[in-house]
Amino acid sequence: MKINSNNFNMYEDLFHKLPVGIILINKQDNITLINQTAGEIISSEADHLIGREIQTILKNPSYEQVKQLHLQVEKKDTIKETNQHVVTTYTPFLSNSDTLDGVLLVMESLDNFKQKVSALTEADFYHQILQELLKTDLIAFRILQTDGIELFSSELWKSEMNDDNPYFVDWVDQLAMKTLTARRERSDRYQVESTAMNAVDIITKPIKREGMLSGCIQFLKKEENSALKQQLKITAQMLRKLEKTYQIEDIIGNSPEINIAREQAKIYAETSAPVLLRGEKGTGKAMLARIMHMTSNRKYYPFIRVNSSFFISAADLKEAFVSISKRGGKNGTVYIYFNEEPSILLQNKLLSLMENQPSIRFVFGVKEPSQLAEWHSAFLDELQRYQIVLPALKQRINDLPLLIDHFVNHYNQKYDTQIRKIEEDLMDCWKTMNWPGNIMELEDKIEQIAKNISSFTETVGIDTVKNLPKNPNTYLEKDDDGLSLQMALDQFEREYLFNALEKHQYNKTKTAKALGVSVRNLYYKMDKYKIERGGVT
Repeated sequence: MKINSNNFNMYEDLFHKLPVGIILINKQDNITLINQTAGEIISSEADHLIGREIQTILKNPSYEQVKQLHLQVEKKDTIKETNQHVVTTYTPFLSNSDTLDGVLLVMESLDNFKQKVSALTEADFYHQILQELLKTDLIAFRILQTDGIELFSSELWKSEMNDDNPYFVDWVDQLAMKTLTARRERSDRYQVESTAMNAVDIITKPIKREGMLSGCIQFLKKEENSALKQQLKITAQMLRKLEKTYQIEDIIGNSPEINIAREQAKIYAETSAPVLLRGEKGTGKAMLARIMHMTSNRKYYPFIRVNSSFFISAADLKEAFVSISKRGGKNGTVYIYFNEEPSILLQNKLLSLMENQPSIRFVFGVKEPSQLAEWHSAFLDELQRYQIVLPALKQRINDLPLLIDHFVNHYNQKYDTQIRKIEEDLMDCWKTMNWPGNIMELEDKIEQIAKNISSFTETVGIDTVKNLPKNPNTYLEKDDDGLSLQMALDQFEREYLFNALEKHQYNKTKTAKALGVSVRNLYYKMDKYKIERGGVT
């Protein structure tokens, strides 16, 4: 389970009211959080203990054993300054990847401990409560004893329950008694209005220790806030991406170029004529083809994506059509990406296929506009009737913040990270980049960041990014079948040069020295690969 200071800040009022001492120790053995009771036990102001090492306070702390074995440890110890005996419980907190995030120490004086007449101590009871609170971000909650008497309730719980609705209050009390009787967790929904977004969920969990019931905790969750709606939106986008069922709203951006492309896609989706999609690698041609398919009345039929080389291997037109039909292409959409220069023979085959198979919707994707000049006139005339140009990222750089926000939200949820802000230095750097891989390259960069940073990192800047492992192929289109040797060498050299410039913060003299070339030769390479000359010399 993941712990950060936000968990404790949300329940600060409760922590300071607990009759047991609570201390959070980080992996460097320093105290990061401590409640007032712990300060009283140690005979010191709680704030003065922040940052101190735990071994300066206790004679025989057991946090090292907990860190190494990831097991809970209970033992008796002594406060160094007062020689007071205490009972301590150390518990490890693990991330989802089973790495240690910290150690939670619960302590109470030995005198208090001996006075306990119950098989469960209050420390155990509150320890279980803390475990439940740290598993969730819900801050409207209350704690009840086994007899149903309320022990504590948060301010948000009080405000939500002060609703002038006695039936609702009585219903919540009944849920608590049912849980205490059945000793099982339950989740119940109270429909405030007719819409699901105005529902109230009550989650009631029993608090048990070694099979014995000691109380229960109730959480209240209202589903009427914008944060929930945003979360649902992100989840829906993730599902559409996973299932390849994109919609028009998945086209991110407000630049004039992308707005035109979006409107054209809406209009052309309703036609049966072939559509030509033009754009550099990584601009989203295949995604747009799927959007047009899902927006049309063909969405219940298959979408098939093939490279143009597929047709070259077909013995004749009939074999090519049979191959597509077997894959369910009839009545659906076939997206053909020209991964190489189409021959006149291939163009004639495709033209004949379009003319003789009106039940199939054809969408074509092409990378370089210069390719079109050499195409067969009849085939080109058919394609140019409806075409959409997808701009390169450098041509719609004002959309960069929107795209970054979209991908950050997506990968925050996918990798359970907490990125909240991209620093201005990194944003400025990205705005000056050439982005040869366009949107695909940007998405790859953000995914690499999310995969490699700590789950506690909220702000990402240049210093964060430059320490991450490099992916030399982030700017290459993932479905490219092959490259010439020279193209592969050029792409490798460009990425290698770019990484060296980033490493030396675009200091040309240091970069040239590190690469073993002259500064003049470095500038030549930068011009060749269209790398911006920003930075210092």
